[in-house]
Amino acid sequence: MSDALMGGAAWTFASKGFQAVVRIGTLAVLARLISPTEFGYMAAVMTVVTIAETMAQIGLAPALIQRRDIDRSDIVTAQTVALGLAVLLMAVVALAAAPLAALFQMPEIEPYMRLASLAFLFRGMAALSLALVQRDLDFRRSALVQSVASVLGYAAVVLPLALLGLGVWALVWAMIAEAAVALVLFNWLRPAPLALGIHRASLRKLLSFGVGDSLGQVVGRIAGEIDYVIVGRMLGADALGIYSRAFQLVVGQTKRTGQAFQQVLYPVLATIQDEPERLASAYRRSMAGIFFGSTLLSVFVMWLAPYVVLVLLGEQWTAAILPFAYLGIAIAPRSAIRVNGALLKATGRVYLLAWLRFTNILWVVAGAWLGARLNGVDGVALWISVAFWGYFVTMSMTTLRLNRVPVLTLLQCLQPALVAALVMGGVIWAGDVLADLAGLGFWGRGGGRLIGAVLSLPVLALVPAAVLGRDGAWLKDYFLKKLRKKLGRGGKGDRNGQAS
Repeated sequence: MSDALMGGAAWTFASKGFQAVVRIGTLAVLARLISPTEFGYMAAVMTVVTIAETMAQIGLAPALIQRRDIDRSDIVTAQTVALGLAVLLMAVVALAAAPLAALFQMPEIEPYMRLASLAFLFRGMAALSLALVQRDLDFRRSALVQSVASVLGYAAVVLPLALLGLGVWALVWAMIAEAAVALVLFNWLRPAPLALGIHRASLRKLLSFGVGDSLGQVVGRIAGEIDYVIVGRMLGADALGIYSRAFQLVVGQTKRTGQAFQQVLYPVLATIQDEPERLASAYRRSMAGIFFGSTLLSVFVMWLAPYVVLVLLGEQWTAAILPFAYLGIAIAPRSAIRVNGALLKATGRVYLLAWLRFTNILWVVAGAWLGARLNGVDGVALWISVAFWGYFVTMSMTTLRLNRVPVLTLLQCLQPALVAALVMGGVIWAGDVLADLAGLGFWGRGGGRLIGAVLSLPVLALVPAAVLGRDGAWLKDYFLKKLRKKLGRGGKGDRNGQAS
């Protein structure tokens, strides 16, 4: 099970890493072609699209993953309901574009929202094929499809249109194109049956899980997007543009990675849902691994924030530096809540998950409102991060208690991440100090910090297993074995090549 989980995670992370590079590279160009206000308009549109899209899926596709046995009638029923809801939500958003725009106090976004509703149809049609691929644990091909869609659907469309001066229209058309490419590729990879129909028995058993899952997904989406609504209403489109770019650079990319990891973890945990010991082991190792990796990224983001923003976005985006750094504080809990969600979902506790996600809305609203009142965009970013730490702790305690896992387990999972933060932070600090003493200036200190971040990785490999704890030692041993295996294969291939 560890091999299935880690193998799937490796492919998924590689894909999401590639997509992040594509997105960030594309953003670096777009930031010089599209204004903060226009990005703010698109952020408002995407808030509505994301929430409505989740409602359109009603959780039937994930229900196919969770159930041990399914038949053709289950698949056809799920496909029919998903397609019908996608068409319904597309119509609702198109017709309600004006009042939805008024929610943000941005009447300018009304035509963009109508066009963006087309994405519901494509994503709704692709949902079933994606679910079947995940059910088969075929993470490699799923990752490849999403990577191709990111390049051919998004980057290849948005850049030419932005260069033509289409602004927000370029962003909307790129979103639609990406959904269309993913639809074609997923249906080629795992074709859905050419049939429509609703079988009552199938609908009943799928809805028993699907409605609860959908409720949790919708509430989770609202929690993830409500800060955009508050920033847009309280601070305006320009402030929302700045906040959304900082958010996308930090949270957007890590959020995709966290969602991808959950897509891997959920079907794996669902196969062992009746084996408590294996569930606890998989939970512990997953939590330790994702917290370790995301903590390294968090330290990197907070130390390198000014340089990342200036290089990728340009000097006109200096107002995004502090929000970028503050949002980095919560990378780890934002990623780790996916492990809790996957475990609750795999064991069928979807209504509890929905309730916990509702409490997250309260955390986010409180943090965003307080931050906006105290210190504008910077305050929102800081207090949102504080709110996510609070949500992570309460959600983790509930998950552990229900699955009869000792609370101490969470602290053990966090031990490798704490060690990693101290090591990487210390080495980056040393690089910064040395660059400053050498009089290398602003960019020289950035280089010193970057070198420190890179050097901290081999330093971490030297940390004794006893310091990393049980799960940290397992992670270290697992990756070192994989690395030695890869190097051994490479060396063997070279020798064979020379002999021939």
